Amino acid sequence: MLVNANIQPNEPTLAWSSFTSTRSESARLNLAALRARVAEIAQSSDLGDEIITAFDKLVRELSVGTHLFASLADDVGKLTVLLELITRSPRLTATIASRPDLFDLLVSGQRPVDGMSVADVVGRVRDLKLLCESNAEYLQRIQRFNRTHHFLISARIVMGWMPIPYAEDAYSKLAFATVQALAGLAEQRFRARHGRVPGAEWALVALGKFGGFELTATSDIDLMLVYDSADQSCSSDGSRPLSSTQYFNQLAQSIIRMLQTPDREGPLFDVDFRLRPWGSKGPIATRLPTLRDYLQQESWTYEHMAMTRARVIMGPPSISAAVEDTLHAALCRSAERPSLRDDIREMHALMHSAKETDNPWHIKIVRGGLTDVEFVTQYLLLCHAGIRSNIIQSNTSTALFGLLCAGLLGPRDFNVLSGALSFFKSIMQIMRAAGWSDASPDICARYLCEVIGERSLGAVEAKLRVMQSSVLDTFGRLIGH
Repeated sequence: MLVNANIQPNEPTLAWSSFTSTRSESARLNLAALRARVAEIAQSSDLGDEIITAFDKLVRELSVGTHLFASLADDVGKLTVLLELITRSPRLTATIASRPDLFDLLVSGQRPVDGMSVADVVGRVRDLKLLCESNAEYLQRIQRFNRTHHFLISARIVMGWMPIPYAEDAYSKLAFATVQALAGLAEQRFRARHGRVPGAEWALVALGKFGGFELTATSDIDLMLVYDSADQSCSSDGSRPLSSTQYFNQLAQSIIRMLQTPDREGPLFDVDFRLRPWGSKGPIATRLPTLRDYLQQESWTYEHMAMTRARVIMGPPSISAAVEDTLHAALCRSAERPSLRDDIREMHALMHSAKETDNPWHIKIVRGGLTDVEFVTQYLLLCHAGIRSNIIQSNTSTALFGLLCAGLLGPRDFNVLSGALSFFKSIMQIMRAAGWSDASPDICARYLCEVIGERSLGAVEAKLRVMQSSVLDTFGRLIGH
């Protein structure tokens, strides 16, 4: 242990030279001065052991310590913020250890993306290219921008500096801008080899939590590439021509590879293209007429449920509008399915039998949890889209409010579903931003209660159980068991 309550500031520092962060004499001297202050802060806190353990872990994992140790030694307020952050979040401790400059940006008041519009974030990412001499450098700058702002969002959530409801929008705006830029870069490289398919266009569709702009710190990215070509027999016009089908399937693969290109921390995203016609058995890129026919003739109810969260995030206006019209038309016909209610009940039963749990902290999959709220919302959208086509909204909260305003969901049911949705999401955002296990809330009890506004972990758990019971009752009344 590097720090303890009985530490003396003039003890030898040579034992620390084995750590990467303390290889230089100046780093060891700064740490010697710093650790006495850490011990003092720990002694005055009822979380002293946790503070010391977290700081010890950071020093051992830190890549470079000279600048950080010096800046902390000169600023007690900054040190207090660091200790609070690393005590709350093991995930962010690892990030700071890898990139200590991110902590400087956090405390310096770097403008976070939660205060920007989608267009502003897209513009910031696009403007990075002006600083680059090559596409490889542009890729690195995009990755660094994403890592920086992902950390800032997460840290602001953990510290309670950002209203929790803003988190999903902030993560989603960041992903939106990053995916657009990286997909564009992938297409540029692809065209250099294969050219274009004359008369063809493509669009990228976000699905799941990405489509709903409901991402958390650890969400994966669900995507679908849809294309259309005036002449399917036409090949691309590059030095290495491809048929139309080959072209767009290989382009989709290129986009996936670009999105998953690792930096030193690994890939930015886990990318999932399985929410496409025929899933993993079908071609990875989908032709627009094929999508239209599939949704009308072969699709399952769960696929229509998934399409309620679709959002076109990239593509020329003509094909973007055509994709939106195709999806909307399919959803408006969903109520014609005689098995709609039975299908959803069956999926609900199968899901809970496969992932049976009574742990209320398994917020997503427990009976009456987040997925049940989403099932009810999507069922109501599919039931009524044929007569109220404007109620389709990809964001669950917005969709519930639209159903209320349209008179398709009663005030009592709305309050149950909307209140539970907000509470469930808040807990998930905090726990995933910090890196806490959904099954082990006890390690973060104090901070969770502080941010959520409850007096104890027991009170949070009791509220979860009441809400989950109410959601399950609402599911039974509106859909049946």
